[in-house]
Amino acid sequence: MSIDTSTRIGPFIDTVDDEAPPTAPDAVYTPAPPVHVARWANGDTFALGAVFFSVFALLASIIAIAFAARAISEAGNSAGNPAAAAPPSAVVELKEFSITPGQLDLTAGNALVQVNNIGTVGHDLHVEGLQTPLIDAGGQATLDLSSLAAGEYAIICTIAGHADSGMTGTVTIK
Repeated sequence: MSIDTSTRIGPFIDTVDDEAPPTAPDAVYTPAPPVHVARWANGDTFALGAVFFSVFALLASIIAIAFAARAISEAGNSAGNPAAAAPPSAVVELKEFSITPGQLDLTAGNALVQVNNIGTVGHDLHVEGLQTPLIDAGGQATLDLSSLAAGEYAIICTIAGHADSGMTGTVTIK
């Protein structure tokens, strides 16, 4: 018995005997209808992946916003930071090359100074061992002088050359 590949019926190959004449000489080859297999096409897989990625990104964003809101809430809560709760006793402005006002009069135990840098370069404010960090142009900081005893103290900007150029003043604690 051999397979005659010239005789096909449907999707199968008809087998014939060597001695027997071919079956149905007028048989016409008709292809079988296509078989649809349930599978994801390449475009569908990409779309499904994009949906999962989008959902993951949305959830990550919501979590990040929640953490940021909590951090802002905790930073705004001044219960742990009494200096932040009290309004400033004085406001000082720093610019090239002056401290305004040049003379501050503060009350002992209530000497919170808001320092605004309205200049174009970084400045700081130093009073008797107490100092703000470097304040960038347009920035501000708070300096608590409540620990100072009554007396008169020099105030300066410690950036090289600034005090020599006029960034000096005095503060009187009463």
